[in-house]
Amino acid sequence: MKSALVLPYAFSTDSMGFTMGAGGLLKGYGQEQLLLGATAFGSFDDAVGLFLGMWDYSPSWAQRFFISAQGMVGHYPKQRAYSATSYKPGTDRPGSNDSDKDDFAEESGYDNWTDFKLEYVLPIGSAPKDGLFHYKLKGGMLQSAPVGGNVWNPIESGVTNLLLRQFNRYRSFETDGGDIDVDIS
Repeated sequence: MKSALVLPYAFSTDSMGFTMGAGGLLKGYGQEQLLLGATAFGSFDDAVGLFLGMWDYSPSWAQRFFISAQGMVGHYPKQRAYSATSYKPGTDRPGSNDSDKDDFAEESGYDNWTDFKLEYVLPIGSAPKDGLFHYKLKGGMLQSAPVGGNVWNPIESGVTNLLLRQFNRYRSFETDGGDIDVDIS
């Protein structure tokens, strides 16, 4: 079953101001389990962002492998970091357990990230023959038996998968003294 959704939205926050955007989803195009999504937004305070995502793509040569990828690029006028490049010895470090909730740096800058996943559904438990599960619904209620739950043993019941994941994040803070870059891999 194919489905599509387009959803406009608006919200206001301290860090982005009044923001408007639109998002969309496509499900079941190309492959029944494949989900594609995107959103773009902008604010009157110069925040802008774009998100793209793909979940559960299965290569034609492997029925048990699923690939998901998502990422976002954005520029924000007031991003916060609960840390500091320097602090006074003997005081609580910003972001530590005893630091003050208002102890943060706030600057404009970029916050971009990517998240890649490769999953393999093991041929055990409830998935001995196929990596996909088909549920039967009637009026929105589950009519087929649920996956797992009969026995607390992954060899007999439930779904077990192996997951390989890579997450990266790049943030920058645009200060009067120059840009400060923060990377996480």
